[in-house]
Amino acid sequence: MQNTAKILAITGLVILASLGRVIGAGMPDPLTTLHESGADWGIWIENGLVNPGEAVRMTVSVPLNTPSTNLPAVLEVHPRYLENTQTVVEKIPLKWEKVSEKNQWQTLVNYRPREAGNYYAAIQFNGHEIFSYFAAWKPGITAVNFWMDMPAEYHSPGNLKDLYLPEARLGHLPFDYELVLVGESVFAPHWKPRELFRWAQVEAGAEVIPFLDGGYFHKLDPEFAGRFDAITDEIGGYKSLVSQATVAVHGYRKLPDPTFDSLTVKQCSAVIEGARRYWKKWGFRPFTGVATYSPSDTLVESCRLNGVKWISGVFADYDFTDGGDRWEVGWRQKHQGMPSFPYLISKTDYRRAGMADEQSTMMFPGWQNLPVRDHENRHNLGTDPGSANGSSALSPERMMQYSMVFERDNKLANNSFPLAETFCIQMDNPANHALLTALIDRARQGHLIFIHKRYLRTYFAEHHIKESPDVTYTIPDSEFTSGNPTDFSYSDETVWEGADGKAAFISQPTAPLKAGRSIYLPVWWYDYRNAGPLSPEKNQSEVDLSGVTLEVKKQGGKNFLVLQSPRTIDDLPICLWGLDTGAKRSAAWIKRNRALPVAAPERMGSNTVTWIIHAAIQPGRTLIPLY
Repeated sequence: MQNTAKILAITGLVILASLGRVIGAGMPDPLTTLHESGADWGIWIENGLVNPGEAVRMTVSVPLNTPSTNLPAVLEVHPRYLENTQTVVEKIPLKWEKVSEKNQWQTLVNYRPREAGNYYAAIQFNGHEIFSYFAAWKPGITAVNFWMDMPAEYHSPGNLKDLYLPEARLGHLPFDYELVLVGESVFAPHWKPRELFRWAQVEAGAEVIPFLDGGYFHKLDPEFAGRFDAITDEIGGYKSLVSQATVAVHGYRKLPDPTFDSLTVKQCSAVIEGARRYWKKWGFRPFTGVATYSPSDTLVESCRLNGVKWISGVFADYDFTDGGDRWEVGWRQKHQGMPSFPYLISKTDYRRAGMADEQSTMMFPGWQNLPVRDHENRHNLGTDPGSANGSSALSPERMMQYSMVFERDNKLANNSFPLAETFCIQMDNPANHALLTALIDRARQGHLIFIHKRYLRTYFAEHHIKESPDVTYTIPDSEFTSGNPTDFSYSDETVWEGADGKAAFISQPTAPLKAGRSIYLPVWWYDYRNAGPLSPEKNQSEVDLSGVTLEVKKQGGKNFLVLQSPRTIDDLPICLWGLDTGAKRSAAWIKRNRALPVAAPERMGSNTVTWIIHAAIQPGRTLIPLY
């Protein structure tokens, strides 16, 4: 990359200080006038996640007031720039056309990456490198995306953690900045950090999306404020949700509900439309997704109707209410059994995976977690090893451990789809810089590619993936509890999730299990099939496994599973922890059992493979040979 040292020295504060700089023959630097011209130019990549040999579609644009003599002559493509120590830059000639209705010079480019890896495209424009990122994927490589919320009231104007621009420039990381619209300052006419977001959009190909909150709809869409004034009166049991401590100090106040459960589809659409008006007013590029802490089925449906392709910021397996100090009600999260990896949202309930159609919206959970622990609300007890210094954000060390775990599982499974891991870069943890640098190093070793969230949704659509694929992974307990005192360090966790449901297992027979439960049976299992609509005040219901027992018996040198059940169970998930099933099984055995390989904890042996099978169970005794 050109002038890397100089570029890395530039921070957000320097950027702001440079406003008004003049380039060339009296022409103002277009990156310092984004508040006037808007940030909808640069390099926009439509489908930035492809298989090798497939075309990446790019739109390259610059302001129309650019003299034709100043137009970049070539697009520079840097193939596998992280994986290769010496990257040969490919130069593609550009043929510019005037697009008057957009007030831009514009050109279209198709590029076909030949190998899997990390790529970026760039133009040299008025002393700046304008770039955008894309990637080619193959089985065994993990795709990383970032959840980066920017709560404006937490940061001084002009700082905003400098938008992690040093790392963005070093690794050309495809950040999706989520601008939290829950505060007064962000709506101020001259809010300075807004210029940094515009700059990141143009220079680094970042996407800026709104973090929406059901309680601030009146800011987004004033014309609907009167209609919404009494919305909290319609919330079932609202008064009962207000803590007595709050009532004692403040009494009962009619505050907006911060969740979206209380809003109709039309009202949710009004919020999205209001955000779009602000995005146009502020000069941002139109957003393709939204973020929220508290979605609803009505919000999902409004996203479908309004062409919003993805939602992020939600926490899987949580069952608690957050933000009681800010709101009387708080953000209610009834998310037990929700997938932890990106999934196509069911039309029946947003907490389940579903089937795809042209309007499908994809959910990106805020981060990967410890499903059994979070399911049991252990984070509320201060024992969650995912916590860092009392914050809910994962520590960099834990996040890197997650990365290596999922890389290991992804390689074993040899998935025919990109497994996408989400990293939460939240609040103002200074260690995030070290984390991003470590992830870049993992990418240099060929383990990771970086993507925008919209890239994965587009990949699913263009490769005709009609349902959320099966994902399996094991989280070794010892790796995550080391050096983290906890009363709940008891077991490894293995998880299966997909279009049909989600199940979790623990490996230690000494762990707290329900009476009669085996380590091979799920600690909990949620079946998404034929499940009806769910109340926002209730979690999904676990499958009733009462009376089901499992024994492992050995006969003739072979292992058998012996199950007793009082009822028929369709496709019961069973985890085969370290049983003698081998790393490779026959195609017939895999098909019959819907068997999925999972990386076993390393203490079981480097060549050990755990399997999750889905067995058909009949009333009475069922014998399953593990040959």
